[in-house]
Amino acid sequence: VGAQGRGGHPTTTAQASAAVRVTRPGLSIGKAVEDGQNFAVAGAPITFTITLTNTGDTRLDQIAVADIYDTSHFVWRAASPLPSQSSAGHLRWDDLTAQFGDLLPGGVISFTASFTVTTTASSVTNRVRIESDLDENGDALFLSASEAVALVVIDVAAISLELKSKPPAQATVRPGDCIVYDLTVTNTGQTNLTNTELTAFPPEGTTRVEECPPTERSARYAAPQNHEALVVWQMGMIAPGRIITRQLQVVINANLQVNIISLMAEVRSDQSRGVAFTGQAANPLDPTAVTLLRFSAASQPGGVQVDWITGVEVNSWGFHLWRTDSPAWADPVRATDALIPAQGRDGSGAAYRFFDPVGQTGDWYWLQEIENDGTPNLYGPVWADAVTEGVPERRIFLPRVER
Repeated sequence: VGAQGRGGHPTTTAQASAAVRVTRPGLSIGKAVEDGQNFAVAGAPITFTITLTNTGDTRLDQIAVADIYDTSHFVWRAASPLPSQSSAGHLRWDDLTAQFGDLLPGGVISFTASFTVTTTASSVTNRVRIESDLDENGDALFLSASEAVALVVIDVAAISLELKSKPPAQATVRPGDCIVYDLTVTNTGQTNLTNTELTAFPPEGTTRVEECPPTERSARYAAPQNHEALVVWQMGMIAPGRIITRQLQVVINANLQVNIISLMAEVRSDQSRGVAFTGQAANPLDPTAVTLLRFSAASQPGGVQVDWITGVEVNSWGFHLWRTDSPAWADPVRATDALIPAQGRDGSGAAYRFFDPVGQTGDWYWLQEIENDGTPNLYGPVWADAVTEGVPERRIFLPRVER
């Protein structure tokens, strides 16, 4: 720019200019259930992912965030990174850039907070908000309420699993006994349970049966030796308040290596977030006084020879042999005139032989052991000219019983 001085002579003037940078700082916050499924089960954990995105054109040097939750609905479990401050219903991270570094334009910070759901309300809300922020120029961002706060609304489901047994839990059972389990699943919440699955793990040392075999009060029948690892029932959708019961029946095997008969079960649904809700029913084992290793009947000239070998005898008084025309316990005839005294001592076993002059090929034989208190236990049957092998001798876990 020029100007004229006195006498019309031109003079020199100074020229100045200034550039002003217009910035648009921005920050958004989001919150979501970690696996994207907006439901949870009362008593189960749930994890939220919190995401901060720099939507502006300046670097953000300080970001403070708070998670606000209802203490009647949630209990805080963990967070990564840990909050700077924590109190009931409030978690605060004073400056997330201290852990993650400055947030550049377009950059994203993600972190997690985990809770346990403690309510059966139909739905609950969890929210997070931006408490303060500064960009590289030391300017604070002015965010609207919708920009500064993120809400998550989740449906809450509640499941209960109850196990009842007959004989009842904690009642003593013995090999040959049949246990009936009732497994009851109830939707105790206010949200539908979908794809519900109930799994039972039959006790070790038992065989599943469709129906408990009829037994007389005076006899316990030897059980089949077959264990089913698990039983699964698909229950589909269970509406709030609905109750579904499934039944499982097992017979306790002989020659056990356990001293407790314990059924475990679990139930899951889409809403359980991979968590299984479990139940258990346990019965202590009162082992039979005899563990059979071998039981056989062989035709001989003039009759049938019956042999048996015991591996363990506890509180055993002696034995009787019974004969039937079929493998069913029907119209039995006692083959022994007198009780055969037990020979095992101090928990050991013994070998026995009996000749039945009335027996014929095709007859069925049953071994009845009588305990010191008169309690009978029945084993078999075995067919004449067939051999029933027991489990090879092995370590047997039994409670100590005084003779």
